[in-house]
Amino acid sequence: MQMRRIPRELIIFTEQLLTGRKTQLRFDGYTSDWIPIVNGIGQGDPLSMILYIIYSSDLIDIATNRHGRGALRELTLAFVDDTALIAIGPDFESTHATLEDMLERPGGAYEWSRAHNSRFETSKFALMDFSMNRTKERPDMQIQGSTIHPTATHCFLGVIMDQELCWSAQVDNAIAKGTAYVMQIRRLSTMSKGIPLRLMRQLYQAIAVPIYHNEAL
Repeated sequence: MQMRRIPRELIIFTEQLLTGRKTQLRFDGYTSDWIPIVNGIGQGDPLSMILYIIYSSDLIDIATNRHGRGALRELTLAFVDDTALIAIGPDFESTHATLEDMLERPGGAYEWSRAHNSRFETSKFALMDFSMNRTKERPDMQIQGSTIHPTATHCFLGVIMDQELCWSAQVDNAIAKGTAYVMQIRRLSTMSKGIPLRLMRQLYQAIAVPIYHNEAL
């Protein structure tokens, strides 16, 4: 927080807020003993989103945004605990090398994970090689002793991306969800004992249409 030049009063307030915290687990009539919170903030705390933005800000700054003729470009995208490292270059070998550098260099992503007690599981990384050339070979990536195989599609922040960036997977998913909602609405509008058509029209416009529209964007 000091590196982000947040006023000292807010830093002290946050430090006091996060000191001596504890929580309980309660389910099926069982209540656990008090559990100290030694790393983080209580689940559901309204400040958690704001504090996580500050917490992960150094991870966002990993990208150096190098420009110039023949230079590779870097970008980092993040929302809460979902993060994407992006490298732009002339071929997949060079972009893989840039991604490896972003992870392993001093001040890189692995160093951030160790310093912030948020260890990455390399085996769970997803790798996408974007190119409109469907026949272009997409090699594996070696990092920290793990082999990461390129995937044709991946869902990031609710959007299904494909390696050719034609968005067909996202469109298919939106159509499938929209169709499912329409079929459910149809079941509710049976002639004998269903919801009146006037109310069904309102339900369709309020539920099915917005969901289909948002998924298709």
